[in-house]
Amino acid sequence: MQEEILSRRWTDQALFILSPALDRHITKIIAELIGPDVPWTYVLQELDHMKGKIPQDLSRRDPAIQFRMITERLGDLGYPFDRENRNRLFSTYGQMLRLARNQLSHPDEAIEPVHAMTTIMTAIQLASLLEASETVEQLTELQDEVLEYLWSGQEDDEEEPAEPALPRSQPKTNAPTEDSAPREDHVNKRTGMANARGSLSKRIVDWEPISISPIGEKDDLNNLRRVSSKRKVLQAIETVVDNFGPVSEDQLLTSVARAFGLKRKSTPFQKKIKHQINCGNASVWRDQDGFYWPNGVNPVKWRIYRRDAHGRRLLQNISPHELVNLIEIIICNKPGQLTKRSLLHEVRDEFGLKRLGGPAREQVDKAIHRGIDHDTFTIYSTEKFVPIDTTSTAVQHENAECWDHFPGTTTGAAFESTK
Repeated sequence: MQEEILSRRWTDQALFILSPALDRHITKIIAELIGPDVPWTYVLQELDHMKGKIPQDLSRRDPAIQFRMITERLGDLGYPFDRENRNRLFSTYGQMLRLARNQLSHPDEAIEPVHAMTTIMTAIQLASLLEASETVEQLTELQDEVLEYLWSGQEDDEEEPAEPALPRSQPKTNAPTEDSAPREDHVNKRTGMANARGSLSKRIVDWEPISISPIGEKDDLNNLRRVSSKRKVLQAIETVVDNFGPVSEDQLLTSVARAFGLKRKSTPFQKKIKHQINCGNASVWRDQDGFYWPNGVNPVKWRIYRRDAHGRRLLQNISPHELVNLIEIIICNKPGQLTKRSLLHEVRDEFGLKRLGGPAREQVDKAIHRGIDHDTFTIYSTEKFVPIDTTSTAVQHENAECWDHFPGTTTGAAFESTK
């Protein structure tokens, strides 16, 4: 029990030591992309809004929020922290530390000294990438403390267990805290947020194939009664759904299996993974169409369409909720001009298809009915489609405030939400 308390403290302290350096680096990278007048947490808040998530206050020094920034795709910004590293080491280390952070948040999970040591070593590697020498030094001191404890236990196993060591004084840092940081000019901040919203609230973003860094080994899938192995599988499930959802069940199971070294489909392993989902252990849920979403996301408020410029994405693997967004964009570009037949032709051309039939046609028909049911668009007596709020749409089109040219689209300009 005392050893677990120590292990949790070491793990928590490693993340605490890394936090200021990681905050500075995230601030620097995001400032280069959207300007220095916007806190980087605004990026996640705006993306969560576009994904229909319930708004939350986010802290720059919260490791969980920091690891989201460096591991998730940031909308149209992509993966900015891996842009100078083709091996994606930054997000790989972030994924490992995210797992450690999740373990800390579950009191029922046992954390041993070896887990704490792995977290510290990973934090050292990430701090080295940041060129944060003081942080590396502090983490190395913490690593020495763990090694000293492990060696002392080997020297005399018969000694009475020592009382858990008191936490060391928290490391000093020269980084300004949120409270002590100089206040930004109010006008500049508002301007910066407007510019940031323009770059983050695009409704059409690039689609990319699902990719996930290795999280475990095949042995973990064979030992799901082991708490650590089970947690890794849940981490993989949540990572795929958080970063690439809504995602179909087949894509989810295949992607999670790859995170454990399985390159080919394996029914027994996929059944084990699906069992973890069905038991409700992962923070994801399955909608009526068979697509998986992160908990807390309202699909009706999910405002994004992910466009594949290379034609690799199968239409039937796209959630009807996402297709509603594409159809809304098409209709907003040509209000009152499209019959159902011509609308289907627009969708067909978007995916480079010669004809729209079978499962793909069923998916589009479902999206059209759902868009009408949710008051996204409707059909006039002339059997032409129009957005529900035609007045505001016309004003938006006239002012050109919410239209953005998207090269290569068959629908011309791409509508952007200001909601």
